[in-house]
Amino acid sequence: MYIHNDEFDQAIRLMMDHSVESFDHLIFIENVTKVMNQDLFYKSIAFYVQEVPSKLLDILHTLQAKLDHEKVARDAKQWGYLPLIKKYLENVQDVNLKTVNESLNNLYIEEEDFAKLRESITSHTAFDQLVLAEKLKNHELLEFRRISSVLYQMNKQYVYAIDLCKGDKLYKDAITIAGQSKDVKICEDLILFFVQNNLKECFAAALYSCYEFIRPDVALEFAWKYKILDMSMPYLVQVLREYTKKVDYLTKKNQELEARQGSGQEDVQQQQFYEQQYSDSYQQPTGGFGGGFPQGGNQGFF
Repeated sequence: MYIHNDEFDQAIRLMMDHSVESFDHLIFIENVTKVMNQDLFYKSIAFYVQEVPSKLLDILHTLQAKLDHEKVARDAKQWGYLPLIKKYLENVQDVNLKTVNESLNNLYIEEEDFAKLRESITSHTAFDQLVLAEKLKNHELLEFRRISSVLYQMNKQYVYAIDLCKGDKLYKDAITIAGQSKDVKICEDLILFFVQNNLKECFAAALYSCYEFIRPDVALEFAWKYKILDMSMPYLVQVLREYTKKVDYLTKKNQELEARQGSGQEDVQQQQFYEQQYSDSYQQPTGGFGGGFPQGGNQGFF
C-alpha cells in the first residue's frame, strides 16, 4: 500500500521493522533509491548486515551513487564488518578518499596481500603515508617492509628508505632510491657503505646508476683506499671521456672566438686605412678653382 501511494520511506521502514512478514529483497532494492530521507540509506545497510549479509553488496551497488563512501567505511570499521564491503570499497576507490583508502590498506595488511597493497598506495595516495610506513617498517614479511621503504621514498624520506633496504639487503632498491634522490651526499654515503662492507659489485652498480651524483675524486678515493680500483675503472673511463669531450669543445670554441677577434682587428685596421685615404683626397686644394685669388690682388680679373 505504501509503495502504491508513493510513500517509499514508510515502505522501507515497514520492511525493516517487520522483516519476517514484509521484507522482500527485490522490492526493497527497487524502491530504496526513491526514499527522501537519506538516513534510510545507511539504516538499510545496517539492516542488511544484520539480516541479509549475503545480499549486502547488492544494496551497496544499488545505493552507490547516493552514498557518502567515507561514512560507509567509518560505520563498517566501527561495527566490524569491513571485510564484507571490501568489493564495494574497491569499486569506489578511484574517488581517492582517505577513509576508503585506509580501510582497504588495512584489509590488505590483514590478508597479507602485499601486491594489492602496493597497487593501492601507488594509485590512490590520499592517506597518511608516513603513518603507514612506520607501521610496516617492522612487519615480519619482507614485501611489506619493502612497501614501507616505497612510502618513505614517495615522501622524499630517502635516508629512511635506504636504511630499510640496507637492513634487508635489498641493495638494488637502495641504489635506485639513491639515484632518484639526486642527492650527492646520499649517493656517496651509499657507495661508502658498499666498500666498507666489501660489496664490490654493488659499488660498481651504484657508480653506474648514480653517475651524475658522485664526484669522481670521491669515487677514486674510495676505490684506491679499499683496493678495488678495477671495479671503478668503467666509471673512471666514462668520466675521462666526458671531461675530454668538454675540453675539446671549449678548446674549439676558444679557437673560433680568437679567429673572430683576429678577423675583427684586421677589419678595423683596413677601415682605418680607407678612412685615411678618403680624408687625404678631400684636403683643401692650394690652387685652381676655389684656390683663392692670385697674388697681386684682383688686378686683371675683370
